[in-house]
Amino acid sequence: MTQQLSELERDELAESLSVDGHVEVMFAGSERLRYMPGVPSTWQKALASRENAPYQVLDLWQPLRRLLPRTVEILKSRLVDVLLASLGASRYSLVYVFRQEGEVMAQIGYLPATEAQFVSIPGKLRTLLAPFYLVHDGWVDIHSRDGGPLPISEWISFKAGSTAGPTLLATYSNGGHFAGFDLSDPLLTPYGLWPEDDEVQKLNDFWTHVDDQIAASLEDCDQELKGSGMLRRKHPSPHNHNVVYE
Repeated sequence: MTQQLSELERDELAESLSVDGHVEVMFAGSERLRYMPGVPSTWQKALASRENAPYQVLDLWQPLRRLLPRTVEILKSRLVDVLLASLGASRYSLVYVFRQEGEVMAQIGYLPATEAQFVSIPGKLRTLLAPFYLVHDGWVDIHSRDGGPLPISEWISFKAGSTAGPTLLATYSNGGHFAGFDLSDPLLTPYGLWPEDDEVQKLNDFWTHVDDQIAASLEDCDQELKGSGMLRRKHPSPHNHNVVYE
């Protein structure tokens, strides 16, 4: 069995989230969860029992099994605990907890995107990204706030390479690496972008690239009990090789 979070470790997670304002982090199975307005019913179900939460939350990810197969497998084998973070005014996040050599790592999954958030997104891009964003409007590292698909409000536009290069909309970030799309291209060609190196690479497939990046950062997490530890910062993963060089 993996080791669930202690109350001290939970409080450390809350402190890490407190940069967003006052925050309360609750274990699954908490009586209060039943009466909090705005928590999605699917989250309520997943968090009904602390013992079962790491398994129940996988139901949220079922639509993503083909999109992010490596990530889903890591969730199945390495997820230690799932908590609810409340920032008040019906602002909630799921906190996905992992251990690496006994130390705690965590990813934040924000509330699912709303119809209003999708309105301004071009149709083809909306179709491509909706399966994930209907699960979480962003899934990022608790410290760096990257390392996964970014919240819609934090998508970034980049000029790729030279002034003649395409303008890319980055929807994924990990350290100094971004991935996104050339919106001027009817095919919505995906690209990987390393601005500090002025490097742009065409990707075979956007979600395969994201899946490989997430898996690379989490695959070394513990699968079984290896003792307790303090909160660990996740380091960005190296360049991914799911690319086509032009």
